[in-house]
Amino acid sequence: MELSGARFGALGIRASDGTLVSFVHAGIDGDTARRLGDLPVGEGLRVDDLSAHPHATALHAHDPPMRALLGIPISVRAADFGSLYLADDRPGRVFSDSQEGAVRAMATAAAAAIDNARLFERQRESAKWMKASREITTALLSGDPQTGPLQLIVNRALELAEAEQAILLVPGEPDLPVDEVDTLVVAATAGRYSSEVIGQQVPMDGSTTGGVARRGLPLITDSFQYPIEGFTDVGERSAIVIPLVADDVVLGVIAVARDPHPPFGDDYLELVGDFARHAAIALALAAGREHALNQELAQADTVDEAVQTAAEELRRLWRARHVLAVTFPARGSAAEASYGAPQVVSVGEPAQWAGLPSDTQKFLSSLRDGDLLTPTR
Repeated sequence: MELSGARFGALGIRASDGTLVSFVHAGIDGDTARRLGDLPVGEGLRVDDLSAHPHATALHAHDPPMRALLGIPISVRAADFGSLYLADDRPGRVFSDSQEGAVRAMATAAAAAIDNARLFERQRESAKWMKASREITTALLSGDPQTGPLQLIVNRALELAEAEQAILLVPGEPDLPVDEVDTLVVAATAGRYSSEVIGQQVPMDGSTTGGVARRGLPLITDSFQYPIEGFTDVGERSAIVIPLVADDVVLGVIAVARDPHPPFGDDYLELVGDFARHAAIALALAAGREHALNQELAQADTVDEAVQTAAEELRRLWRARHVLAVTFPARGSAAEASYGAPQVVSVGEPAQWAGLPSDTQKFLSSLRDGDLLTPTR
């Protein structure tokens, strides 16, 4: 407005589908600004007398009537971000070539600033999702997440997407190939309506989540083919549905819904897709390690062999330099009277009970009488 001397100005912002979603305006009210937004500007629109424009009747009827108009598009990476409108109601007032050139230059600078801001936000969002992926992988492979693996994943998805609700569905027949699975079950939820939606069953055939599981491809939608009580019956809202796939096996499906936040854009497919892939791989690795350890423990013939196997697996799992396992004879038993010293299994570095420092011996002995499964620093 300062560059052109215009009395009125508005900047209409468009969604990805081209519809106007919001306005910034000065000198005019919101309704008039939206009437400006109804005028297509193309590569640029300059009108000296709006009374002669076939689509500007409402603007010319403005009190006082608008006369001159200048509309300039703002394009970001060849996409229509919005349009800048400048108008004036003074008789004989028109926009010159130099004024149009100055406004076009400002629109170009605005496009560059918008693009840089979007790239920065994109990088920041990407870093948040990648950090969450690493946290989930670490928690699952450490064997001691604060919550169950599925709950951990759905909690983080809800938080990062700034969503109202998130659900995670798993195959009802986990041992079958995905093309033979009949049902998905809501196994973890976060956000609103959690108690209503947990445990809901969804058929694979004829449902949006089942289609995502079968195809292994994410999608953005505001409607679901099959109703899920506590999720699809709480009002229309933008949702993103992502499969959890590892080694071409679908382990589950995440559905995240937003309200009243803006709808999910296509850029979220990539962000959430990477997160889901990492989460699925972590789940598969954790399950594989647990299965392998169970098999090895089942094949152990003695307690000593079982302890040795567990220590070796924990060293791999935790990437530890040294794992020390100590077994104590029962108090007052013949073994305690005969052998006295506890038995030590050491993986990574050789060690015997007698060679341990006295404070370490006291510390390990105190754990014998402590609560089970209590982490101690």
